[in-house]
Formats: sequence, structure tokens, C-alpha cells
Amino acid sequence: KTRLAKGVGPDRAAEVAQEMLRDLLVRLAQSASFRHMDLCVYFAPKERASDMEGILLDLGSDVASRWSLLPMEPLSTAPASAQLQRSNLGDLLEGGLALARSRCSCPTVFLGMDTPHIGERWIVEGVEWAAHPGRAAIYPSTDGGYVLLSVSPDLPGSIFQDVEWSASGTCDSQVQALERHQAQVKIGDAATDIDDLSDLARWYRKARQTQPELRISCPRT
Repeated sequence: KTRLAKGVGPDRAAEVAQEMLRDLLVRLAQSASFRHMDLCVYFAPKERASDMEGILLDLGSDVASRWSLLPMEPLSTAPASAQLQRSNLGDLLEGGLALARSRCSCPTVFLGMDTPHIGERWIVEGVEWAAHPGRAAIYPSTDGGYVLLSVSPDLPGSIFQDVEWSASGTCDSQVQALERHQAQVKIGDAATDIDDLSDLARWYRKARQTQPELRISCPRT
């Protein structure tokens, strides 16, 4: 959370990121909507697997048992921090898609942890849309990225190549990449993710004033 760290410092940013992740892990694990879905955490670096295991176990066995940990494999001999740079994100997502498909020949949904409040309906709609060949559903974020992507089992991993990552045009660029592979793309509603201090302050205001349900669904955040 480098952008958030600029506003609150690296330690506090890491704490907020972990709490957002915990809220998302609990919500999805406990929802009846996802009872028959294979839930996975795709994380890096793989050397921190014990930390991820600890996060899950702290949430209780009913949550931990619903999640599988899938470490991102190193793409090169570069330091772990370099593995997550924008130039490598396409390769990492392509690798994640391959890992998911090795477990299940069904639609794959990617979610970031920056939207712990994401609507369950969006996830279900994404799965249902991508259950048909040649389809993908994408839900934009208000800053130009995207918060959810679902893809049908027949679309190639190369849909993540030549995408402009970490930019104001990332969502549009991803849609273009999908369309280059003849995918029928459904673009859903936009959501606000939590990337920096202003996003976090806005989220807190909503939770206190206009959307108190956020405090119930995401109590840790």
C-alpha cells in the first residue's frame, strides 16, 4: 500500500491493508453465496506463507478451512519487492489464472483486497456471466483501475499482457486486451477502492454517516 503509506506511514498502511484483507476473507468465507466456490488467496512473496497462514488461523477454523493459499512464483531472480512492479503484473495474473484453472475448470474471478466492501451480487453476477464461453466481466474502480474481473475458462492467460497497469486507464486497457481476444465483455458498476489516505477518509465518513452497514460488513477496516 505505497500510496496509503505516503499519508499514514508504512506501518499504519500495512495494518490497514491487513484489516481490509481480514474483512474480505471473513465475508466471502461466511457467505452462503460462495459455499460451493473454491476460494484462494494469491499472495507474494511466497516466503511469507506462514504469515498468511497465521492471518487465516486467527480468523477461526471455519474461515481458514474455506481458503487455500496460492503463492506467486518468482518470475526472475529479482528481489521479491521487484516482483510486484507494474511491468510484472500481467505475468503474475496470468500465473494466477493458470493456478486457479489447475484446481477447477470453471470461471475464475479476481478480486483485489482494496474493496473489502464489494457487493456479493457483483461476484455472483461475474461468475454467472463468465460461465459461458468467450466472456469476461469487469467492474471498474473510480480511479481508472478495476476491482473485479471474471473470465470464462476458455479465455487465454495472455488477456493480461499489454495492459497499462497502475494507471488511470488500466480498466480501459484491460477491456481492450480482452477484446483483442474476441471476448464479450460486460462492464459493471464502478466502485471506490481504498488506495490512499483520501480514499480511506472518504470510506470512514460513509461508514459513520451515510452507509452504516459498512461498519457491520467490514468491522476491522
